[in-house]
Amino acid sequence: MLNIYPLKKIHTPLADDRSEILENIELSLKSNDFINLNCSMDDANALVIQEKFSYKNFRYIRNLKNDPVFKKHANKIFTINTDDCATGLIKGLYTSLPRRRYNRRFHSIVPFDYFPNELILSKEPKVKPDFLASWRGNPKSNKIRNKIIKLLGNDMTFDVQSTNSWFNHNVEEKRTYKNSLSHAKFSLCPAGWAPVTFRIYESMALGKCPVIIADEFVPPDGPDWKTFSVFVAEDKISNLKQILKKLEFSYDDLGEKAYQTWEKFFSPSNIYSYSATQLINLIQMSESPDVRSEFKRWDSYQMYLNNNWTIPQRILNKVKKYTSNLI
Repeated sequence: MLNIYPLKKIHTPLADDRSEILENIELSLKSNDFINLNCSMDDANALVIQEKFSYKNFRYIRNLKNDPVFKKHANKIFTINTDDCATGLIKGLYTSLPRRRYNRRFHSIVPFDYFPNELILSKEPKVKPDFLASWRGNPKSNKIRNKIIKLLGNDMTFDVQSTNSWFNHNVEEKRTYKNSLSHAKFSLCPAGWAPVTFRIYESMALGKCPVIIADEFVPPDGPDWKTFSVFVAEDKISNLKQILKKLEFSYDDLGEKAYQTWEKFFSPSNIYSYSATQLINLIQMSESPDVRSEFKRWDSYQMYLNNNWTIPQRILNKVKKYTSNLI
């Protein structure tokens, strides 16, 4: 029997106000006879928190250490974290953890549990693709996106569209986005602020092979990603057209496999059971014996280095920011 205690706002101010993802995972855990949710914090094998979405730097460690619950139970606390380019401080499930901060012993990658564009889930007849690949989005979040626009923006075999919107799309923009995806054989999925983008999972839901151009992206466990997606290194995007041309004959098969994978693992009916399973697996292989060892991991040089928190890195970042403002 595995004792799991859900942490909410009443327990710690570090918890998300609504903790909806955690509540949905709880529902899935309740159907598992191996899981006991009716235990105390002291008796729990794991305490699970859905952290507030926020930017977190090295000062966040102090907040964790000063929190009464973390101070006593840090070694057995697991997070559900949806931050962009998350830090990886707390053990747990992450939607957007870069590869350089990922450690299989402490982290598990899960997909987003929703789509900002609700039209993605509306069923429509398949259409014959007009383009080899498409991409529509805001280029400001990553230089890779600007490179794609310069490389393919005037190529008529691609549908590449630049927008200024940022999670404030109106219905017409959402419809245009879905239409662009639907009329392409492949879906270009370059990194944004984080290595992962909603576009990867949206593409799968629409039966499109995602072309993942994000060196720091860590695929969620379970699916065999090589059977339905294409990975292109960021420094190889000049070869993008040639790569896709070679795979063009199999676009329909890749797209169908992408959809079947999404339906099995990440669809609304399965996403929380998938996340619950990943959480259980992570708890069972946890390696933090006490609070002191967990604090030591947070304060380690490697943690600071991976997050650009060392003093030389912080100085360099300030210099870069200052010089960029002068230009």
